[in-house]
Amino acid sequence: MSLQQLDKPQIEALLKAQVHEEVRRTPEGFAIFNSCAHTLIDLSGETEMHTVSLKLRNGDCLTFCVIPHDTICPGGGCVDIQYQGTNTESTMIGFTEGKRDERMSHNLYSLDYKRK
Repeated sequence: MSLQQLDKPQIEALLKAQVHEEVRRTPEGFAIFNSCAHTLIDLSGETEMHTVSLKLRNGDCLTFCVIPHDTICPGGGCVDIQYQGTNTESTMIGFTEGKRDERMSHNLYSLDYKRK
């Protein structure tokens, strides 16, 4: 596992250089999601489930459990995302082509949280 951080100017320069690319990436092959700072974690060598935990400003956490291919579902894999804390309530919305959808088969989930 390796960890790398790119600040906003570094990300903006990469986006500018790849303006016509459908999927923009760092030189190491990480996808660039937007123009803010990125923390890049390489789990490509992991063969077992691996959880990444993020501590948020309000003290709660957001966890991502990366389940490699064939661990749970043969020929596939998944990422379990969970909001963990008592300071807020959370909802999750799936997006497809910029539309707000019900939770279905998507590759991006947005976690909305608000104070209780």
